[in-house]
Amino acid sequence: MNKRILITGASGMLGKYLANKLSSKNIVFGIGKDKVNITSFTYKSFDLNNPSYEKILSWSNPDIIIHCAAITDGNYCEENFSDAFSVNAFSTKKLIDASKSNVKFIYISTDAVFGGDCKSNSENDYVNPKNNYAKSKELSEFFLFNSEKNFLIIRTTIIGFSDYNKSFLDWIVESSINNQDIKLFSDVIFNPITIWELS
Repeated sequence: MNKRILITGASGMLGKYLANKLSSKNIVFGIGKDKVNITSFTYKSFDLNNPSYEKILSWSNPDIIIHCAAITDGNYCEENFSDAFSVNAFSTKKLIDASKSNVKFIYISTDAVFGGDCKSNSENDYVNPKNNYAKSKELSEFFLFNSEKNFLIIRTTIIGFSDYNKSFLDWIVESSINNQDIKLFSDVIFNPITIWELS
């Protein structure tokens, strides 16, 4: 039976790919901050800073919510605390509160909640977020843990190509093609997964 799925961040790298993939066997509704022309699934531009989510939830009437939307730019999150927490954390609370009790919830979090220590983490390890981005995602998880929703949290780092914004992978490839030096990190370990594999 086809499921009604609401995907947030559906104009973003992961959200758009997921929406396209899932729309072949489901009824997919996507929301995103960008005003873009998407025809492969039902899409609306929506600002997650909006105080009310009732119209979006009644429009999509989802069985499943896949919450991909986030401000992922770590530097921006450090300089814009309130934006980071509004989009990355309180949007989750608003989705929980506005959706029906039987809605299943899949939340795309981040492995940054573990603090980037040089070890492999498991889901039972304590979190130790060290920046506003990771702290905002941890708060979002807190809202889910303290809800009555049937939920799944995926703590990961994704890579892939984006149609609208330059992604990490876009930057690596473009820099390599242009023979530009690439400065990366030597003090952080993470295990990225591609948007294709995760989907």
